Amino acid sequence: MDLALAIVYSWFKKVPWTKIYIVFVASLLGCIGMQMLVYWSDISFNGLTSFVLMTIWRSILVADGAFLLTFIPYFTTWIIAHPWRNPYKSIFFSCSAIYLVVGIISIVQPYNMMIDVIEFILGGFVLFFCLFVLLKNYKGIENRWVRLISRTIIIAGLIMIPISIFGIFFKLVRESLSSIIYLCFGIIMLVFLFIANRKHFIEMKSEPEKPSIDDFFEHYHITDREAEIIKLIKQGKTAKEIAADLDISVNTVNNHIANIYSKTEVRSRIDLLNLFQEGW
Repeated sequence: MDLALAIVYSWFKKVPWTKIYIVFVASLLGCIGMQMLVYWSDISFNGLTSFVLMTIWRSILVADGAFLLTFIPYFTTWIIAHPWRNPYKSIFFSCSAIYLVVGIISIVQPYNMMIDVIEFILGGFVLFFCLFVLLKNYKGIENRWVRLISRTIIIAGLIMIPISIFGIFFKLVRESLSSIIYLCFGIIMLVFLFIANRKHFIEMKSEPEKPSIDDFFEHYHITDREAEIIKLIKQGKTAKEIAADLDISVNTVNNHIANIYSKTEVRSRIDLLNLFQEGW
């Protein structure tokens, strides 16, 4: 279901991360099929064939795990229109690189306790970051769909905390932790993709032609200068950075932002970017 909805979403919405996510989901399905082939197929495999298949399977899972360590925080900040820039990029790409190295070692040397500890620390850090960012910005989100997806992520994250703690003490839980993480994340994406596609089809039915961003600016009486500022906000720039780009004072930028909020009747940049998202 995740894969099907992701393909539909990618078809209608040209969002850059969707194609990468489709590859991720397809690779997971491939791993499931490969595991079933090894364990439950009537086909007889010799030792070398089984070893090669299992090595490929574990390598794909390691790559998927490294991908999630960056994608989950990216998706969390993207969904609430929180700027995704350094130091976030450097930190989470580094986490993915560390996980990739540790994962490769785990293929060669399985059942290494130190590897489990490192993977637990990396996963816990990502979980803490996502919960912190969402809880910090949650009150400023007025869009009910974004609030619903944010709540889904928060609930899934809170569920993962006790499960992860149990994983420290119980080997069975620890061995199933990756599957539980994939399951929780799959549910989160299922909620998001269902809402995103449902909303799109409703809009297609009621509005044959999608309005352009200029139509939005005209509807809310946004001036040229305010439009420039909105576009820079979309790029994740702060008021200070916008002031430097436009060669105006920070106070002037803040005044323009206050006027934009007043015209569009929003309270934060999160709701502002969600309001204009369909026009980008």
